[in-house]
Amino acid sequence: KRMSKAPTGLDQKRMSKAPTGLDEKRMSKAPSAMDEKHVSKQPSSKAVFRWEKEIEKNWWKLGLAPEEFTNNREVVMTAIKQDGLALRHASNELKNDWLFVASAVCRDGEALQFASNELRNDAKMARWAMGIRDCPAGQINIEEWTGPDLTEYNELATKRIPQPNCLRHASEQLRGKDQELMLHAIKEYWFAADHLALPLRDSKPFWKKVLEQNEQTGWQAFGNYAPVLLREDEELMRLALQMDSFALHYAGPALRRRRSFILEAVQRDWRTLRSAPLDFRCDSQMLLAAAVQNLEALEYAAGDLGNMALCAVQPPSKQIMEEQKEVWTGLQDADEVERLAKQKQELKKEWNRVMLCLAETHGRALSFMRPTGVDKDMTTTAIQSNGVALAYAEAHYREDRDMVNESVRANIGSCSGLVWKPDAKPPELRDDLQDDFEEKKQKLKKRGTLKVKKEGARQSVLPPI
Repeated sequence: KRMSKAPTGLDQKRMSKAPTGLDEKRMSKAPSAMDEKHVSKQPSSKAVFRWEKEIEKNWWKLGLAPEEFTNNREVVMTAIKQDGLALRHASNELKNDWLFVASAVCRDGEALQFASNELRNDAKMARWAMGIRDCPAGQINIEEWTGPDLTEYNELATKRIPQPNCLRHASEQLRGKDQELMLHAIKEYWFAADHLALPLRDSKPFWKKVLEQNEQTGWQAFGNYAPVLLREDEELMRLALQMDSFALHYAGPALRRRRSFILEAVQRDWRTLRSAPLDFRCDSQMLLAAAVQNLEALEYAAGDLGNMALCAVQPPSKQIMEEQKEVWTGLQDADEVERLAKQKQELKKEWNRVMLCLAETHGRALSFMRPTGVDKDMTTTAIQSNGVALAYAEAHYREDRDMVNESVRANIGSCSGLVWKPDAKPPELRDDLQDDFEEKKQKLKKRGTLKVKKEGARQSVLPPI
């Protein structure tokens, strides 16, 4: 009914109405610059050229460029070639591009923090960020033969100043599971172990490899960054102590209180005594085990034995000793003085016992007994065990005939009373001028030119002139 309904006069007027001048202007109006921007986001070649020129002068202007320019490969690469940190202003798409991230990281390791999560999990990127090659030295990399040529990136990364701390920007998964990468990083820079993540950080086999791969710095990485539980492991600590005796300083608390382990370490290397706890440096057995190897170990003694060692090496003057004695006597009562006197007497006996044991290997130890008083019996005992100790005895003992004989017996042995017989005849002395006379005599006899001079009953054969 509606379709068959004929149009009224008003409808005919609307349909037949021609467009006005304003309508024609609106329909024919060209799109504005804003409309073009929404229609096409690709910048014009003139704008790209202008931004390239600006960024060539100052790479940081990439951060001021419009958004569409941060996704332009030519503009972003121009900025990255000036400074790797320009990756910060690149688009997310280019931050995930291997070529752009590799170029930025090789120039500045801190650029790794702006890369995508996928590329932060790349071992090559982590190595280049630190400033080392993508493959350890001396190791054959199959990818160099089958993959793309990475020589340019390796040269860029190793030519600049190393940045080992940039390893922290690598993904936690990479730092906790890539054993080859972390061993390579710690071998180059031992403090890179600070960026280890679980589970490698708590792995005993991993730390054993760290200690074995580099004897000079492996123990430092282990001592500073290994967990306490692993630093209380005797096997790992023995391995560390073989590299440097100072590694005992980093041992776990429980292991540093274990006397048997400390004594074993001191017996292996006397320098371990300097890193031992104070209680063990007061132990006479520890001190003896170290001083038998080298008398310098007495410098690391502590407590009363340390004071005795100091007085033995650098004895104070008599005036100072008398003044100290007067001061302490005035401050203490009679019972305290008696107790300290007994304690001092026992300490002297212990000190003399230690020095007599040392005299067996070091005759100089006899001189360290002088501050405590050395009698004839102690001197004789020391000389009997080591004849060299006579050189460090008191002057009147060195002039004693019995002491000298004891020293000779200790070094050479007593006389058997038998006449000494040489094992072989000494070579006869020959005159250099006559040493070939017999040979010449035989030759002259054959020639018939031998001259004989008669002198009474004696005849002397003279060689021809």
